Amino acid sequence: MNEFPSNDEIIEGMRVLVELIRDRGNGKLTEGIVIRKIGFLNKDRRGCLVIIKNEENKELQGRVHKILDTYSINKKNIIEHIEILPDEYYTSRKKVIELLSQSEDFIWLFQGYFRHNHFDILKEVLENNKSIKEIKIITIIQRKNQKNLFELLLENSKMFKKEYSLDIQIKILNDKDAGQKLHNRYYFTKDRQYDFIDFDQMKNSQRSEIQLLDQTEFKENSERDFLQYWNLETAFDLFNKNDVNKILEYFD
Repeated sequence: MNEFPSNDEIIEGMRVLVELIRDRGNGKLTEGIVIRKIGFLNKDRRGCLVIIKNEENKELQGRVHKILDTYSINKKNIIEHIEILPDEYYTSRKKVIELLSQSEDFIWLFQGYFRHNHFDILKEVLENNKSIKEIKIITIIQRKNQKNLFELLLENSKMFKKEYSLDIQIKILNDKDAGQKLHNRYYFTKDRQYDFIDFDQMKNSQRSEIQLLDQTEFKENSERDFLQYWNLETAFDLFNKNDVNKILEYFD
């Protein structure tokens, strides 16, 4: 007997495959986003009842046979949760780009290791969303034996800034004490904060999650989790020659 997802496993906003009531028994499954759960049983041998919205934006009733995406979208069409799974780099990358493409006005990223090849992700986001006016990235300095990675980041940062006519700022934090205290990664946009990931976690097939955080104290959260590090004297500007020279001295 098929073991279909339980009601507890199904979250509004998930992408699923359902057997529509009209298609019962003919083997046809329909893809859609769960907008409402209407079944009362946690386990149903025929699949839990839900209302989905299909590609044509029609609301349809059916029984969930398979969960396609382990992430959820709320009623305001804002992604709330993404699970990054091993060996699903391209699927996870697509989800992250979709999330960042929902940005309003700006993107602030706190990344442990932002590398030169991560600009491709931001380029896709900017192609999807022309309304973004500002990008701020703060990352942590590489190890002393990784000067080549810093030089690649510096070179690609300049090319990225030159290519786009918006406010792009990138800083590297060279503060051992601050670096040791930092465990979380964050993504901010207008009135929203996410517990985020390093982009390399997708590439390296590390299981992780992205989660929308409580928005009631956005100003306080952004001050604590981003701006206090951005404004440190040990946060060096990649587009300031004097700051770049200070970083290069670290590697020498």
